Amino acid sequence: YCDLLLHPEINRMESCMNFFRDLHLPQYVIYNTSEFSHTKDVLPSNQCNGRILYQGTIDRNLTFADYYISPEAQKYPIDLYGLIEGAGEAKNELTAKFAAMTKESRYLGYVKADVLAELRRWYAYGIISWNPVNENFRLAAPNKLFDYIGSGVVPIAAPHPQCKYLIKKYNCGILLSDWSFEAFLNGLRYAMLIYGTPAYEEMRQNCIRAACEELNWDTQMVPVMKKLRELAAQRDMCAG
Repeated sequence: YCDLLLHPEINRMESCMNFFRDLHLPQYVIYNTSEFSHTKDVLPSNQCNGRILYQGTIDRNLTFADYYISPEAQKYPIDLYGLIEGAGEAKNELTAKFAAMTKESRYLGYVKADVLAELRRWYAYGIISWNPVNENFRLAAPNKLFDYIGSGVVPIAAPHPQCKYLIKKYNCGILLSDWSFEAFLNGLRYAMLIYGTPAYEEMRQNCIRAACEELNWDTQMVPVMKKLRELAAQRDMCAG
């Protein structure tokens, strides 16, 4: 019943189609861009707060929650927004530790997406990382990557294939060497070292360029809509 297939990540597309080798349909990778990414609202660099944003689920196993409450990481200006996951006493313990952050890092709770979109504009960097416990997490197609890029916020990303590809393609962020705590700290250290330098500003401008050129819904849907019109025309000809 399908006319074409859309996939959020190229490796996911290839994996999916291994199960349907004889299914000859047009296919497109459509990035998980966000409706809250508006480059016209990007703030000038000198208005950024110089801080690092983490937005999303906070979980010990899946998103490395313990990294953020470590004494070493709390030396960095990180603001965390999101729901703390877990069960029973384990969740209560983690919640208490985040509430007790007393250094540069802060846990600021959960806010709605539209509020977060407004807050995000003020940040210098944004963190993206999931524990690659399976292929779904390794092949993440993260909306937060596109949230950050579209807001002019330079991503600091673990080497999930999609993050790695786009950051290298546009030179628009900092790519961690792996998912380890050491790599995480090295990324934070480097981010603060280059903040305010031409290297940082180049990444930031490249975020805006990437969002305008490719990483937006309108641009991505052009070939999809063209193909749908072609398929509709072919169907009309067959019906006639």
